[in-house]
Amino acid sequence: DVAVVVVDSVLYCWNLRSAEVLYRSEDNAITLPIAFSANAKTAAIPQTGGFNLLDTASGQDRGFVETGDATAPGVAFNPDGRRLAYCASNAWGVWDAVEAKKLLSSIVTEHLGNRPIGWIDGDLFLTDSGNLVDTKSQMLLWYYYTGPAVSQQLWYDSISLATSSQGLTLDTLPMLDVRAKVA
Repeated sequence: DVAVVVVDSVLYCWNLRSAEVLYRSEDNAITLPIAFSANAKTAAIPQTGGFNLLDTASGQDRGFVETGDATAPGVAFNPDGRRLAYCASNAWGVWDAVEAKKLLSSIVTEHLGNRPIGWIDGDLFLTDSGNLVDTKSQMLLWYYYTGPAVSQQLWYDSISLATSSQGLTLDTLPMLDVRAKVA
C-alpha cells in the first residue's frame, strides 16, 4: 500500500491506494541508496557526515548518526534488523539501531567503495567494491578484483561484469557462500 522512493534526490512516501503523498524529506539531497530494516519500519538515509534514521510509516525523524566521514556513507541493515553497517572510502562501522550506539568502527588500508551491499552472515558484510569485512576481527577477509578495464556491478549474491576493453564479457560470478569456511 505504501511506497518510499527517491525522486530527484528527495525522499517521498506515497500511499498507493489513495494516491497521496504521506510525507517527503526536507533534508539534504539523497545521493546513495536508502537502506530499510528487515521489517521495513526503519529507513537509514545516507547524508553528508553520517545517516538519518526515519520511521517509514510516519516519516518521523529518529535522529542523525554521525560517522565522521566527509562524504555520505553507504548503509545496509543486518537481517536481524538491529545492526546497521556503513562505509565510505576506507572507513567502516556498525551501528546498533536498538541501543542507539556505535558498536564498532575501523579504518582499513583498502578502499571499501561507497556502500555495503549486504550482510553475508551475522558478522560479515560485503561492500560494493568487492571487499568482505569481518566485524568480529575488524579486518578485511578478501576482495574480488576484476582489473581496471572491467566495469563491475556487485549484488548481494553475485558480481556482474560488463565488457572489458579487450572484448571479454562475463555475466555473473557467485559471491561467498554463507556455508564457506574462512581459514
